[in-house]
Amino acid sequence: MTVPKHTTVKLIALTGVLVALALGPTTWTHYASNSAQETVTDCPDSDGDSLCDSWEIAGGIDLNGDGRINSARDLRLRDADPHVPDIYVQYDWMSYGPMENACTVDSDCTALWGNVGHAGETCSGPPVPGSAKSCVYNCDSDDDCTSRGPSHVGDRCMQNRCQHTHDPEIVSPGALDDVVKTFALRGFNLHLVRGRALPHSHVLSFRLLNDPAHPENTISENCEGGSLAVGTGGLGQYAESFYDLKARYFDPRRALAYRYMIFAHYNTNDGDAHARTCPAPTVALNLDGSPKVQTPIFGQSGIAELDGNDAIVSLAADINDIGTSPHLMLVGGTFMHELGHMLGLHHGGGSSLNGDAEDAPTHKPNYLSVMNLLYQKSGIFRGARPGSLEPTGCTSDAECFADEHCFGGYCARLDYSTQTLPSWTSWPGFLNETDLDELMGLGSGNGDIILFDTAVDGACPTGVPAPSDGPIDWDGNGIAGDNRHASVDLNRMDHPGVVDCPSPVRQVLLGHTDWGPARGQSVFMYWFRHTAYGLD
Repeated sequence: MTVPKHTTVKLIALTGVLVALALGPTTWTHYASNSAQETVTDCPDSDGDSLCDSWEIAGGIDLNGDGRINSARDLRLRDADPHVPDIYVQYDWMSYGPMENACTVDSDCTALWGNVGHAGETCSGPPVPGSAKSCVYNCDSDDDCTSRGPSHVGDRCMQNRCQHTHDPEIVSPGALDDVVKTFALRGFNLHLVRGRALPHSHVLSFRLLNDPAHPENTISENCEGGSLAVGTGGLGQYAESFYDLKARYFDPRRALAYRYMIFAHYNTNDGDAHARTCPAPTVALNLDGSPKVQTPIFGQSGIAELDGNDAIVSLAADINDIGTSPHLMLVGGTFMHELGHMLGLHHGGGSSLNGDAEDAPTHKPNYLSVMNLLYQKSGIFRGARPGSLEPTGCTSDAECFADEHCFGGYCARLDYSTQTLPSWTSWPGFLNETDLDELMGLGSGNGDIILFDTAVDGACPTGVPAPSDGPIDWDGNGIAGDNRHASVDLNRMDHPGVVDCPSPVRQVLLGHTDWGPARGQSVFMYWFRHTAYGLD
């Protein structure tokens, strides 16, 4: 991995403290308010993680210029290692709050999302944007709330109404620790700093509460569902700006080394039912005025600055709406997915560092990574042996590999891609849907189980499992390996607008490696102070 060792910084004012933003390779120059300028003409960075060796050796950054890391004005980097890539992330979360689903009669509530987890709710709650009432579940104790089902884990009875939290350590204890463990096994130090509970808002947006210079960047009723103008935007209100919370709760001195993430309810958009129309393609601007290229879709599990330092995890659509259990793979996988975007990884593989990033096509069977929407929320399952379709059974984590968990009775892991597939061709990584060799398959050499789409007998099943090593039944005729030149659309979910079955779409699907093969090696983009673009 080749990473620039030096950088020049530009300063911007943020809540009264000057913060350095990297712009390009030359020299580190950083400042702190009420102190003299410090210039470092040589900033060796042995592990390429964008943190100077001198900072990591000293255990922090001497912002007040006294030659020691002992002041409240200094920035501490606990357990930093100049020889191991260090990644620092502070995360906060939305505290307890109501669901705030609009309603007119009780049946509007009990019918929500197919009545999964909403039985017994009544239309008797306080008004929300678009409605005079909202859905609530009345209670006398916490048990009344948590007994409603696994998606209500951690719910509390507050003022005789059930309320939920987005604290990852309550809804899915240990999920983030598992991601830390995964990074450690691959040779990276992921340092998570647990922050605080924030007042609950229904929608959190990368847009601003008020931006007169860029009206399209202002939170509005037609996008987030609330706004500052009508009194439903701001701290603890229906809609809130990520940057408003960051200015309040994130120490700006940390911007030199830390990324920031908030676990929230929804991001950007509060629901198709209200016919929200967010501006596209520019739905927000970075603090330097550059655009985040992302058209918001209701129910996104998160959004992050690509190559940047800010991200939102928003799992209400999965957990609170449709009643999905907040299991480790869902919460940990989504956190790891959004962190991957901040590290330069894309949905289709590749990275900003190597210039081979792919936002499309997606849902590739030959890209085994939580960045792939196929594996983000379920992880990657392992077969009993290479070539086997039977996943490895288990009753506890102890029966799985060190980087796996016993999930649903089978061994699976959260991971970024460790190899480029297919591996056997003269053009490694090229999977041509017009000419698929079933006999050769992908040639992973391990027991990973992939998922793909196919077409057979007038049906077009999706998410069909197959071994990543050995013959694969690409054409779905029930015989793996009999067709050396199959032609199939393997990732139909990449283009849901195609209604024909079989699908006529044929693409070349490129495989990518995210990290490895050696410990600490990756295609990560560590220069998170660069201009960033938003991805879900």
